[in-house]
Amino acid sequence: MGLYDEMEFAAAEANEASFAGPAAAPCPPIDTGHRLHEKIRRLARGFSIEVLPRTAQKIESFATMLPAATRVFIPFLPAARFADCVPLAVRLRREGMEPVPHIAARRLTSHAELTETLARLRGEAGVTQCLVIAGDPKLPLGPFADSLALLGTGVLEASGIETIFIGGQPEGIPGIPAEKVEAALCQKLAFARASSARHRLITQFTLDVQALSRWQNRLSELGNPLPVHIGIAGPTSLTTLLKFAALTGASASLRTMRRYGARLTQLASETAPDAFVSHLANRQPVAGLHVYTFGGFSQSANWMMALERGQFSIGAGKAGFEIG
Repeated sequence: MGLYDEMEFAAAEANEASFAGPAAAPCPPIDTGHRLHEKIRRLARGFSIEVLPRTAQKIESFATMLPAATRVFIPFLPAARFADCVPLAVRLRREGMEPVPHIAARRLTSHAELTETLARLRGEAGVTQCLVIAGDPKLPLGPFADSLALLGTGVLEASGIETIFIGGQPEGIPGIPAEKVEAALCQKLAFARASSARHRLITQFTLDVQALSRWQNRLSELGNPLPVHIGIAGPTSLTTLLKFAALTGASASLRTMRRYGARLTQLASETAPDAFVSHLANRQPVAGLHVYTFGGFSQSANWMMALERGQFSIGAGKAGFEIG
Protein backbone atom coordinates (compact mmCIF):
# COMPACT_ATOMS: atom_id res chain seq x y z
CA MET A 1 0.00 0.00 0.00
CA GLY A 2 1.39 3.41 -0.96
CA LEU A 3 1.64 6.58 1.11
CA TYR A 4 -1.64 8.16 0.03
CA ASP A 5 -3.47 4.85 0.25
CA GLU A 6 -2.25 4.68 3.86
CA MET A 7 -3.53 8.22 4.39
CA GLU A 8 -6.96 7.32 3.03
CA PHE A 9 -7.14 4.18 5.15
CA ALA A 10 -6.07 6.05 8.28
CA ALA A 11 -8.53 8.84 7.63
CA ALA A 12 -11.46 6.63 6.69
CA GLU A 13 -12.51 6.40 10.32
CA ALA A 14 -11.95 10.10 10.99
CA ASN A 15 -14.98 12.17 11.97
CA GLU A 16 -15.83 14.94 9.48
CA ALA A 17 -17.61 16.92 12.22
CA SER A 18 -16.54 20.43 13.18
CA PHE A 19 -13.29 20.55 15.12
CA ALA A 20 -12.79 21.71 18.67
CA GLY A 21 -9.61 20.56 20.38
CA PRO A 22 -6.19 21.42 21.81
CA ALA A 23 -2.84 21.91 20.16
CA ALA A 24 -0.97 18.85 18.92
CA ALA A 25 2.15 19.61 20.97
CA PRO A 26 3.60 22.43 23.07
CA CYS A 27 5.76 25.05 21.33
CA PRO A 28 8.05 27.63 22.90
CA PRO A 29 6.27 30.57 24.58
CA ILE A 30 5.14 33.26 22.15
CA ASP A 31 3.73 36.76 22.36
CA THR A 32 -0.05 36.90 22.65
CA GLY A 33 -2.64 39.54 21.92
CA HIS A 34 -3.96 41.54 19.00
CA ARG A 35 -0.67 41.71 17.12
CA LEU A 36 -0.25 37.92 17.04
CA HIS A 37 -3.91 37.52 16.08
CA GLU A 38 -3.30 39.63 12.96
CA LYS A 39 -0.07 37.77 12.15
CA ILE A 40 -1.94 34.45 12.21
CA ARG A 41 -4.67 35.84 9.95
CA ARG A 42 -2.06 37.08 7.46
CA LEU A 43 -0.28 33.73 7.49
CA ALA A 44 -3.54 31.88 6.85
CA ARG A 45 -4.46 33.99 3.82
CA GLY A 46 -3.71 32.26 0.56
CA PHE A 47 -3.32 28.82 2.15
CA SER A 48 -3.25 25.77 -0.10
CA ILE A 49 -4.85 22.42 0.61
CA GLU A 50 -4.95 18.99 -0.95
CA VAL A 51 -7.80 16.63 -1.64
CA LEU A 52 -7.76 12.97 -2.49
CA PRO A 53 -9.94 11.95 -5.45
CA ARG A 54 -12.19 9.69 -3.37
CA THR A 55 -12.65 12.47 -0.84
CA ALA A 56 -13.54 14.94 -3.60
CA GLN A 57 -16.48 12.75 -4.60
CA LYS A 58 -18.07 13.51 -1.23
CA ILE A 59 -17.70 17.28 -1.55
CA GLU A 60 -20.75 19.00 -2.98
CA SER A 61 -19.03 22.29 -3.84
CA PHE A 62 -15.48 23.51 -3.34
CA ALA A 63 -16.65 27.05 -4.01
CA THR A 64 -18.72 27.10 -0.83
CA MET A 65 -15.86 25.78 1.30
CA LEU A 66 -12.77 27.65 0.08
CA PRO A 67 -11.85 31.15 -1.07
CA ALA A 68 -11.80 31.73 -4.81
CA ALA A 69 -8.53 30.77 -6.51
CA THR A 70 -7.35 28.57 -3.60
CA ARG A 71 -4.59 26.22 -4.71
CA VAL A 72 -5.96 22.69 -4.38
CA PHE A 73 -3.35 19.96 -4.83
CA ILE A 74 -4.29 16.64 -6.42
CA PRO A 75 -2.16 13.65 -5.35
CA PHE A 76 -0.92 11.11 -7.91
CA LEU A 77 -2.11 7.94 -6.19
CA PRO A 78 -0.47 4.50 -6.32
CA ALA A 79 -1.91 2.28 -9.05
CA ALA A 80 -3.35 5.37 -10.77
CA ARG A 81 -2.45 6.91 -14.10
CA PHE A 82 -1.35 10.52 -14.33
CA ALA A 83 -4.39 11.24 -16.51
CA ASP A 84 -6.72 10.21 -13.68
CA CYS A 85 -6.25 13.69 -12.17
CA VAL A 86 -7.75 15.46 -15.20
CA PRO A 87 -11.48 15.21 -14.29
CA LEU A 88 -10.86 16.56 -10.79
CA ALA A 89 -8.65 19.35 -12.17
CA VAL A 90 -11.44 20.32 -14.57
CA ARG A 91 -13.97 20.36 -11.74
CA LEU A 92 -11.75 22.46 -9.50
CA ARG A 93 -11.22 25.03 -12.26
CA ARG A 94 -14.95 25.13 -12.98
CA GLU A 95 -15.63 25.82 -9.29
CA GLY A 96 -13.15 28.68 -9.14
CA MET A 97 -10.15 26.89 -7.64
CA GLU A 98 -6.54 26.68 -8.84
CA PRO A 99 -5.81 22.99 -9.52
CA VAL A 100 -2.25 21.86 -8.76
CA PRO A 101 -1.68 18.23 -9.81
CA HIS A 102 1.14 16.18 -8.32
CA ILE A 103 3.51 14.67 -10.87
CA ALA A 104 5.25 11.61 -9.41
CA ALA A 105 8.27 11.07 -11.65
CA ARG A 106 8.81 7.38 -10.89
CA ARG A 107 5.16 6.53 -11.51
CA LEU A 108 5.17 7.83 -15.09
CA THR A 109 5.43 5.01 -17.60
CA SER A 110 6.60 7.08 -20.57
CA HIS A 111 7.38 10.53 -21.93
CA ALA A 112 4.09 10.32 -23.81
CA GLU A 113 2.11 9.84 -20.59
CA LEU A 114 3.67 13.04 -19.27
CA THR A 115 3.27 15.21 -22.38
CA GLU A 116 -0.21 14.02 -23.33
CA THR A 117 -1.61 14.46 -19.83
CA LEU A 118 -0.01 17.89 -19.47
CA ALA A 119 -1.63 18.90 -22.76
CA ARG A 120 -5.02 17.78 -21.44
CA LEU A 121 -4.53 19.53 -18.11
CA ARG A 122 -3.57 22.75 -19.87
CA GLY A 123 -6.32 22.57 -22.47
CA GLU A 124 -9.21 21.26 -20.37
CA ALA A 125 -8.47 22.69 -16.93
CA GLY A 126 -6.16 25.65 -17.61
CA VAL A 127 -3.49 24.14 -15.34
CA THR A 128 -0.39 26.32 -14.98
CA GLN A 129 0.94 25.00 -11.66
CA CYS A 130 2.13 21.58 -10.50
CA LEU A 131 4.07 19.81 -7.77
CA VAL A 132 6.93 17.57 -8.91
CA ILE A 133 7.95 14.74 -6.58
CA ALA A 134 9.99 11.57 -7.05
CA GLY A 135 7.15 9.27 -6.01
CA ASP A 136 7.04 6.18 -3.81
CA PRO A 137 8.21 3.32 -6.10
CA LYS A 138 11.78 2.23 -5.39
CA LEU A 139 12.20 1.43 -9.08
CA PRO A 140 10.81 3.80 -11.74
CA LEU A 141 7.97 2.51 -13.90
CA GLY A 142 9.29 4.47 -16.87
CA PRO A 143 12.08 6.83 -17.97
CA PHE A 144 12.25 9.13 -14.92
CA ALA A 145 14.41 7.99 -12.03
CA ASP A 146 13.62 11.03 -9.88
CA SER A 147 12.14 14.51 -9.96
CA LEU A 148 15.35 16.06 -11.33
CA ALA A 149 15.24 13.76 -14.34
CA LEU A 150 11.74 15.02 -15.11
CA LEU A 151 12.51 18.67 -14.43
CA GLY A 152 15.57 18.55 -16.67
CA THR A 153 13.51 17.68 -19.76
CA GLY A 154 12.01 21.16 -19.92
CA VAL A 155 8.65 19.55 -20.75
CA LEU A 156 6.82 21.38 -17.97
CA GLU A 157 7.80 24.85 -19.17
CA ALA A 158 7.11 23.87 -22.79
CA SER A 159 3.64 22.67 -21.77
CA GLY A 160 2.67 26.02 -20.25
CA ILE A 161 3.47 25.29 -16.60
CA GLU A 162 4.37 28.62 -15.03
CA THR A 163 4.78 27.65 -11.34
CA ILE A 164 6.54 24.47 -10.21
CA PHE A 165 6.47 23.35 -6.58
CA ILE A 166 9.33 21.15 -5.42
CA GLY A 167 9.47 19.21 -2.17
CA GLY A 168 11.37 20.14 0.95
CA GLN A 169 12.07 17.76 3.83
CA PRO A 170 12.84 19.50 7.14
CA GLU A 171 13.02 16.10 8.83
CA GLY A 172 14.64 14.13 6.00
CA ILE A 173 13.46 11.13 3.98
CA PRO A 174 13.28 7.60 5.43
CA GLY A 175 16.19 5.42 4.33
CA ILE A 176 18.10 8.18 2.52
CA PRO A 177 21.21 9.80 4.04
CA ALA A 178 20.78 13.46 4.94
CA GLU A 179 23.74 14.42 2.73
CA LYS A 180 22.06 12.87 -0.31
CA VAL A 181 18.78 14.64 0.43
CA GLU A 182 20.60 17.97 0.68
CA ALA A 183 22.59 17.35 -2.51
CA ALA A 184 19.37 16.68 -4.44
CA LEU A 185 17.84 19.85 -3.01
CA CYS A 186 20.88 21.89 -4.08
CA GLN A 187 20.54 20.52 -7.61
CA LYS A 188 16.86 21.47 -7.69
CA LEU A 189 17.64 24.97 -6.42
CA ALA A 190 20.24 25.37 -9.16
CA PHE A 191 17.71 24.19 -11.73
CA ALA A 192 15.11 26.62 -10.41
CA ARG A 193 17.48 29.56 -10.83
CA ALA A 194 17.93 28.74 -14.52
CA SER A 195 14.34 27.80 -15.34
CA SER A 196 11.86 30.11 -17.05
CA ALA A 197 9.15 28.89 -14.66
CA ARG A 198 8.68 30.16 -11.11
CA HIS A 199 9.63 27.63 -8.46
CA ARG A 200 8.46 27.33 -4.86
CA LEU A 201 9.40 24.97 -2.03
CA ILE A 202 6.68 23.08 -0.20
CA THR A 203 7.49 20.92 2.81
CA GLN A 204 6.36 17.60 4.13
CA PHE A 205 4.07 17.71 7.15
CA THR A 206 5.96 18.79 10.26
CA LEU A 207 5.20 19.83 13.83
CA ASP A 208 8.75 20.13 15.12
CA VAL A 209 9.84 23.73 15.62
CA GLN A 210 13.52 22.97 16.12
CA ALA A 211 13.82 20.73 13.06
CA LEU A 212 12.10 23.33 10.91
CA SER A 213 14.31 26.16 12.22
CA ARG A 214 17.48 24.18 11.56
CA TRP A 215 16.31 23.37 8.04
CA GLN A 216 15.39 26.99 7.26
CA ASN A 217 18.74 28.18 8.57
CA ARG A 218 20.44 25.67 6.30
CA LEU A 219 18.38 26.91 3.36
CA SER A 220 19.67 30.42 4.02
CA GLU A 221 23.25 29.12 4.09
CA LEU A 222 22.63 27.46 0.72
CA GLY A 223 21.38 30.75 -0.73
CA ASN A 224 17.85 29.51 -1.27
CA PRO A 225 16.03 31.91 -3.64
CA LEU A 226 12.60 30.26 -3.38
CA PRO A 227 9.51 31.05 -1.29
CA VAL A 228 8.84 28.35 1.30
CA HIS A 229 5.37 26.94 2.02
CA ILE A 230 5.16 24.95 5.25
CA GLY A 231 3.13 21.74 5.35
CA ILE A 232 0.87 21.31 8.36
CA ALA A 233 -1.63 18.66 9.38
CA GLY A 234 -5.21 19.82 9.47
CA PRO A 235 -7.35 18.88 12.50
CA THR A 236 -7.36 15.11 12.75
CA SER A 237 -7.01 12.27 15.21
CA LEU A 238 -3.77 11.66 17.07
CA THR A 239 -3.71 8.12 15.67
CA THR A 240 -3.77 9.41 12.10
CA LEU A 241 -1.07 11.96 12.87
CA LEU A 242 1.18 9.26 14.32
CA LYS A 243 0.64 7.00 11.32
CA PHE A 244 1.34 9.73 8.79
CA ALA A 245 4.43 10.96 10.66
CA ALA A 246 5.83 7.42 10.52
CA LEU A 247 5.06 7.12 6.80
CA THR A 248 6.64 10.44 5.83
CA GLY A 249 9.73 10.11 7.99
CA ALA A 250 8.83 13.08 10.17
CA SER A 251 10.84 11.52 12.98
CA ALA A 252 11.15 14.59 15.19
CA SER A 253 7.43 15.28 14.93
CA LEU A 254 6.74 11.62 15.66
CA ARG A 255 8.84 11.74 18.83
CA THR A 256 7.10 14.93 19.92
CA MET A 257 3.64 13.45 19.44
CA ARG A 258 4.53 10.24 21.23
CA ARG A 259 5.92 12.22 24.15
CA TYR A 260 2.59 14.01 24.63
CA GLY A 261 0.34 11.30 23.25
CA ALA A 262 -1.11 10.05 26.52
CA ARG A 263 -2.06 13.54 27.66
CA LEU A 264 -3.62 14.44 24.33
CA THR A 265 -5.61 11.22 24.17
CA GLN A 266 -7.10 12.02 27.56
CA LEU A 267 -8.04 15.56 26.49
CA ALA A 268 -9.56 15.07 23.06
CA SER A 269 -9.98 12.71 20.15
CA GLU A 270 -8.76 15.33 17.68
CA THR A 271 -5.81 17.70 17.62
CA ALA A 272 -4.96 20.81 15.60
CA PRO A 273 -1.62 22.53 14.94
CA ASP A 274 -2.58 25.83 16.57
CA ALA A 275 0.57 26.20 18.69
CA PHE A 276 2.74 25.38 15.69
CA VAL A 277 0.88 27.88 13.47
CA SER A 278 1.24 30.51 16.18
CA HIS A 279 4.97 29.91 16.21
CA LEU A 280 5.20 30.20 12.43
CA ALA A 281 3.24 33.44 12.43
CA ASN A 282 5.34 34.93 15.20
CA ARG A 283 8.86 33.83 14.33
CA GLN A 284 9.39 32.07 11.02
CA PRO A 285 9.73 33.50 7.47
CA VAL A 286 6.97 31.63 5.65
CA ALA A 287 5.38 32.23 2.24
CA GLY A 288 2.25 30.32 3.15
CA LEU A 289 0.68 27.24 4.71
CA HIS A 290 -0.11 23.99 2.91
CA VAL A 291 -2.69 21.76 4.60
CA TYR A 292 -2.52 17.98 4.53
CA THR A 293 -6.06 16.84 5.23
CA PHE A 294 -5.65 13.07 5.78
CA GLY A 295 -9.09 12.58 4.25
CA GLY A 296 -10.70 15.02 6.71
CA PHE A 297 -11.16 17.77 4.15
CA SER A 298 -14.18 19.48 5.68
CA GLN A 299 -12.72 20.08 9.13
CA SER A 300 -9.40 21.21 7.62
CA ALA A 301 -11.10 23.69 5.29
CA ASN A 302 -13.36 24.97 8.08
CA TRP A 303 -10.39 25.39 10.42
CA MET A 304 -8.36 27.37 7.90
CA MET A 305 -11.34 29.54 6.97
CA ALA A 306 -11.81 30.37 10.65
CA LEU A 307 -8.18 31.54 10.75
CA GLU A 308 -8.62 33.68 7.63
CA ARG A 309 -11.72 35.31 9.12
CA GLY A 310 -10.13 35.86 12.50
CA GLN A 311 -12.64 33.61 14.25
CA PHE A 312 -10.24 32.46 16.97
CA SER A 313 -9.04 33.70 20.32
CA ILE A 314 -5.61 33.72 21.95
CA GLY A 315 -5.64 33.10 25.68
CA ALA A 316 -3.07 34.40 28.13
CA GLY A 317 -0.46 31.80 29.02
CA LYS A 318 -1.45 29.50 26.14
CA ALA A 319 0.94 28.74 23.28
CA GLY A 320 -1.83 28.29 20.73
CA PHE A 321 -5.37 29.54 20.19
CA GLU A 322 -8.96 28.34 20.16
CA ILE A 323 -11.38 28.44 17.25
CA GLY A 324 -14.65 30.25 17.85
